[in-house]
Amino acid sequence: MPEDLRELRERDPQGVAPAYEIVHAVGVALFLGSVEEGHKEGITVSTVCLLWARQEAEGTPSEPYITFNVGSAALATAGVAGEPRKYRRVGLDHRRGALASLPDGDRARAGMLAGLRQALAEEPPAVHPDDSPEAEVSAYMRDGSRERLDRAVDTLRAAVDAPRTEEPHRSRRRAELGQVLRMRF
Repeated sequence: MPEDLRELRERDPQGVAPAYEIVHAVGVALFLGSVEEGHKEGITVSTVCLLWARQEAEGTPSEPYITFNVGSAALATAGVAGEPRKYRRVGLDHRRGALASLPDGDRARAGMLAGLRQALAEEPPAVHPDDSPEAEVSAYMRDGSRERLDRAVDTLRAAVDAPRTEEPHRSRRRAELGQVLRMRF
């Protein structure tokens, strides 16, 4: 019997485990077996189980733990499905959300933080187009070339001043411009 269900039975031996706890336990067991074998369909089915359990557990004390496992499933899906960056982002977001919603002093926090840290360490480096401000700043960080920093400033200023730039994009570019200007001085 999975540890979570065992603890639930110890707290309430006469009660019946909620359906979401059972589906969560089944989803985790299926997930662990499928990841070891690299079985894409098993990972997909386990993800569906975990998503359902998370939806049903909303607002319960179990929600952060199930959410973290949904994140784990999304990260595993990134390894076997198309759009790996999308699934990695979703997985990392779920793991961060689970950690944010854990009560203070929860004994699972250390293990969840270690899992998040490991997933972040496995993050592939971002690939930027050669003429992007990000590529120029990255190259500046490697070689210290002031010209690269100047090109990044020019590109970011043009992006901020562009007449058709929507506000969220413009705000992000303003923040990036401020960071690059700080590096310059």
